[in-house]
Amino acid sequence: MVTMMITPVVVLFTLSTQAAKPNDPQPPAKQSPVTATAKDKVQEGRKALAARVAKAHRGDNKEVIDRYTTTITIKPLGKKAENVDVELEVQYGAKIIRAKDADPVEMIRYKVGKGDKPLERGKDPRPWQRIGNRVTGLLGRDDPESRALLDSHTRLCRQMLQFLDAGAILRSLRGDDPVTTTTLNLGRKFGKVETEFISGRLASFPVFRGEDKSVKMRAVFMEAWVDKKTSRLAAVKIFPIATNGKTRRDDGEFIVLRNYGKSKGVLVPQVLLIFEENGKTLRERAMVKLLTFKLNAKLTKANFARPD
Repeated sequence: MVTMMITPVVVLFTLSTQAAKPNDPQPPAKQSPVTATAKDKVQEGRKALAARVAKAHRGDNKEVIDRYTTTITIKPLGKKAENVDVELEVQYGAKIIRAKDADPVEMIRYKVGKGDKPLERGKDPRPWQRIGNRVTGLLGRDDPESRALLDSHTRLCRQMLQFLDAGAILRSLRGDDPVTTTTLNLGRKFGKVETEFISGRLASFPVFRGEDKSVKMRAVFMEAWVDKKTSRLAAVKIFPIATNGKTRRDDGEFIVLRNYGKSKGVLVPQVLLIFEENGKTLRERAMVKLLTFKLNAKLTKANFARPD
């Protein structure tokens, strides 16, 4: 399979070999209650920002993107992180047709590193793993650690697909707060960025980190920062929403998107810095780098089939 290098464009920040811990970005102060007419203007402002972001990220490309191939590295961060980078060669499809008249399903397949006994995992859509020539299923209680890694990597790939259409993310945000201007402080190494800030609820959004299965695809509250100069998505905070409707501020994820490149005219964030957010402080979790990326690669169910 041939992969395509991402064409570099002007980057948002300067790449560093180590992630710098940014100051915990806080949303602007709440605005005073607004009238019905003012509410209409608020919604117009929110829609206008989403349109600008869509134009910046996709241009005139209206193609539906639901699959891709990529090579990524995941560098664990934090004081307790193991100093081991993981490289994944990924094939991912959000809507793969598995049978005639059947609904399309999510499938993934990836290789982990290289060696005499290569490790491979996937979902076809049933989860499986291969080590060397030995293939096993990952259903039930068998090898829960490998299954957790497969689930985590799948959520990361879902995130990357979502970020390819940042305008759609902002259009889907449900909220009544106006777009505001604020400074996003990304710490000593990355500096400050003047941004437009928007927030609201999403029906669902995947998180990379976290072990609570009940919140991985549940509704979330999102805060998003958009670079004023480029209209590119600069960072997001994601908080799960509990069944009682309250936002779980102690269980969030903060993601900084950096070093945008282009593939087929679509902006691709080549670096994701992922932090845990507990409502008061940020903790480094991982740096994800995309080395190659090919949108809408020719992938069918055969590409994801569990090996014999």
